[in-house]
Amino acid sequence: MENISDTIVQDIVAEEQQNGQEVTVDQFTNNVEAKAEERVEEMKELFGSQIDVVAGQVIDNAKSYGESRREVLDGSAFVGDAHAIGAAAYTNMADRTVTYDTSAMDYGSQHDAYWGRVEKHEAIHQKDQAGVYNATTVAYVDQSGVFVETKVDALVEWQPSSKANIPSDLTPEYNQHVEDGDAVAEVAGKDAVEEALKTGDMVGLQQEIIRKQLPAILKAAGVKAPEDEYAMAG
Repeated sequence: MENISDTIVQDIVAEEQQNGQEVTVDQFTNNVEAKAEERVEEMKELFGSQIDVVAGQVIDNAKSYGESRREVLDGSAFVGDAHAIGAAAYTNMADRTVTYDTSAMDYGSQHDAYWGRVEKHEAIHQKDQAGVYNATTVAYVDQSGVFVETKVDALVEWQPSSKANIPSDLTPEYNQHVEDGDAVAEVAGKDAVEEALKTGDMVGLQQEIIRKQLPAILKAAGVKAPEDEYAMAG
């Protein structure tokens, strides 16, 4: 009996995932519960009271499913084809809306811990980042004395990836973003990088890097630092 009720709700979820309509998590789960009730009524018309036990299990399973998704995911976020752009989820910074891939709504998901981290990742984009920045790159001198230019886009992904995710969640590209961001944070300070992401002032972040690294920057550029000139004059 339980297997039958699971199969019925799983089929309803799959239908919702495949219908191509972008709805919120709350609406998606409400749709599943409503369709479960419709399916139960259809079953009762065909089989009468013989189906009461299964019918009750279908309703219970649909409600439990909805609760499980809302516990893990932001109910106001949308469900859509995020995998089309190679993502589990993405945030539209223009209106701060999040879209999860339809796979986040799988019935009986064994990956709730992962989706919980995805939810936290997107919340950082939503709440802690400006979305618009006054520079596209920042540069610093690495430990070998070489100039390194890091894209702001890498820092945008570094923050949530390093704070919300574990390495196994991430693609090689995103793990590289973490490494790149860590390197900038080591030079400028983590707080300075996060403040620049929040305010959008990457020019200010670059100035902070220059302030902290001026001797190394001058050396990497082949320019003698003022103190070296004074020493030579003496």
